[in-house]
Amino acid sequence: MTNTDLLKRTLQHIETHPNEWDQERWVTKTDCGTSYCFAGWALMLSEVPIIATQLNEPTVEIDNLSRALARAGMSAIVNPDDCWSGTRMTVRDAAETLLGLRGRALPDPEDNGLFACAADVLFEADNSLDDLREYVAGLCGETTETAAF
Repeated sequence: MTNTDLLKRTLQHIETHPNEWDQERWVTKTDCGTSYCFAGWALMLSEVPIIATQLNEPTVEIDNLSRALARAGMSAIVNPDDCWSGTRMTVRDAAETLLGLRGRALPDPEDNGLFACAADVLFEADNSLDDLREYVAGLCGETTETAAF
């Protein structure tokens, strides 16, 4: 089940706070605060803290993700094959799970007429705000003209 509420809330947060958005990195700490990509903001808005280290890709604790899934009324069962080091999951995989994007596809911006994994398309580092609006509308079954974000 696609978590359309979280998709819309994440987009709305990015639109309202563009200075806290950096699509090129999962999480970026600066002198002015912290910025996140779409996936990172989806997790933060769901109260799933991101564990950022200098050596490894940022991850989240499976227990925190499971609680967020339960709050969203989604299955809190996490596939152990998706886990990193047994108790953690990558930001990408956690956001895909929380947004309900597993098995969903979007038109691949690279190949005309083909489709790609929705999370890969939505989380692409090159996405503009207009790209995010289009993808969120598509995942919510709306068009950018009719979407109410």
